[in-house]
Amino acid sequence: MKKYMRIFFPILFLCLLIISGISVKMIHNISNYGTLINYVGLSEGHPRDLLSWK
Repeated sequence: MKKYMRIFFPILFLCLLIISGISVKMIHNISNYGTLINYVGLSEGHPRDLLSWK
């Protein structure tokens, strides 16, 4: 039983680190796209505001 635990926990820890790294990378990419969308003005409400300020 201890033999399996010695093998299982490092593999579990490594998988957890890999999944955490992928999650952080995906969240970082989403924030970059959000900045781009805000810069271009594609978020909801901006085209309506630009057209109605006559």
